[in-house]
Amino acid sequence: MKKVLLPLVGAGIFLLDESLKNNAEENLQLTGRIVLRRVHNQGVGFELLSECPEEVKKLSLAVTTVVTGAGAVVGAGKGRILEKLGLSLTAAGAWSNTWDRFRRGYVVDYIGIRQKNKKFDRLTYNVGDFCIVAGSILWVAGNTVKSGKSRKNKQKDLKIK
Repeated sequence: MKKVLLPLVGAGIFLLDESLKNNAEENLQLTGRIVLRRVHNQGVGFELLSECPEEVKKLSLAVTTVVTGAGAVVGAGKGRILEKLGLSLTAAGAWSNTWDRFRRGYVVDYIGIRQKNKKFDRLTYNVGDFCIVAGSILWVAGNTVKSGKSRKNKQKDLKIK
């Protein structure tokens, strides 16, 4: 059951983000500090490499494939829930953005957060972006916790000898 749950969560996030992107293409609303707006991003984060959309597609597919493969390897093992959840979230966000790149030729970003700084005020995200960031943090946290346990076990082994 657990091995099926995380891929289903990832698929659900992908479908949610795609639905919101389709909605953002047609309807825009403003609400307080959160701004819903439509931005077409041909590059990676912060519009980097936007002048090379074909290379960005290839890079996006390669990174997404690696993250998905890592998720499959980690997902097949026992425990490591933070790593599994992190890789599932990261893969879901990555697939959502990669799908956009191949389907539309750009990624639809639609969530802005009003800022006083005009540079930051222009930044716009989508659910996939938030999943990539949250998933990366969880994956690193899972690796850190695992590393900490390994060090403690090694220290105990040294004391016993």
